[in-house]
Amino acid sequence: MGAQSPAARRPLVAAVLVGSLGIAGGCRESDRPVSGPPPYVRELKPGEGKLHVESACLSCHNARTIITLEGMTKDWWRFDVCKMRHTFGAEVSDVDTAKIIKYLEDNYSWPDPVEDRERTGTDVIERVCYQTPESVLYHAPEDVYLVSNINGSPLGVDGDGFISKIAADGTALDLTWISGEREGTVLNAPKGMAIQGSTLYVADLTVVRKFDLRTGGPTGNIPIPGSTFLNDVCEGPNGSVYVTDTGLSGNTEGFVNTRTDAVYRIEADDRYRAIATGTVLGQPNGCVAVPGGLVVVTFGSGEVYRLDDDGTRHPMPRPPRGVLDGVVALGDGRLVISSFGGQAIYILRHDQTYEALAPLVDNPADIAWDQKRGRIVVPQFMKSRVVYFNLDGATAGATPTGP
Repeated sequence: MGAQSPAARRPLVAAVLVGSLGIAGGCRESDRPVSGPPPYVRELKPGEGKLHVESACLSCHNARTIITLEGMTKDWWRFDVCKMRHTFGAEVSDVDTAKIIKYLEDNYSWPDPVEDRERTGTDVIERVCYQTPESVLYHAPEDVYLVSNINGSPLGVDGDGFISKIAADGTALDLTWISGEREGTVLNAPKGMAIQGSTLYVADLTVVRKFDLRTGGPTGNIPIPGSTFLNDVCEGPNGSVYVTDTGLSGNTEGFVNTRTDAVYRIEADDRYRAIATGTVLGQPNGCVAVPGGLVVVTFGSGEVYRLDDDGTRHPMPRPPRGVLDGVVALGDGRLVISSFGGQAIYILRHDQTYEALAPLVDNPADIAWDQKRGRIVVPQFMKSRVVYFNLDGATAGATPTGP
């Protein structure tokens, strides 16, 4: 992230204090102790990470600030620690952030049946300060996940989007590997990503941005005049990539359909052309190249179809619910699709019927396929976390699994 002024560098507890004044997602009032912990309790509980909490917090505040908040949920603690970094600019490393969150989860959160069910097997990956993660891309040669973070409004021209580099075990290798707040880099509301050769392509509102895959440095921009909401990017043949325009804008009441629905193909020399346009596309979102064309899933109509390179559409089976976001193709020909409408991850099987790999996933956005581990990786848009599901033996009602 960009340099912060000394006044902006706040200790951890500053964010905790703000959170304690009414951040959504905390404990239920009926579950909290009426009188709080006894006043003589002034020491933090022993445990791994205690020293990191004391170092980050207690130089300016006493331990009672944390002790009196015992009973908050795990998500609440993660939200507040991340707010400390992103809102107050506290200088805490990615590694120490994870240790602080884990300590507070283990020692000062109370069980929440709904949250704990959602979190099964996902505790390692979510101790990272994602900010509205929209897309995950698995890069096999490095064995890492790249996560695009909108960090604000999906339509915001605010220069604070970033892309994280995450190890497969969930460790944040570099939270802001590519950042719009870094001098010389423009990144507003990054969404879908694709890799061709040594270049990372990123959809960013009305521009496809290019970055060096080794250094993260910017290498070029491809504006798409007439577009309004470039959304997913996927690898194509002969060094090309495809990008979808979902045809959205916004006002004070939410999203507005701009009717700029389109799918573009960008060649290796940055020349591009529209292969399909019009509202008949149903607000195209996720895409993946397969033998015989490009599979597209739609945000508006809930359709799935295959596009020929001349724009001809071939309908495919429609998932049980719509508002579709991401799609990946498995090596055996099956497709995996994320659905905001169904709050689910669906698998299109060989018999052309669907099963739910994960039937209860809040806000599943643009997914990735980690073929090394047989894992579907899912960014949860509104929860600002990333979870993953083991695909092996997937059946309807399958539950999330960890590493």
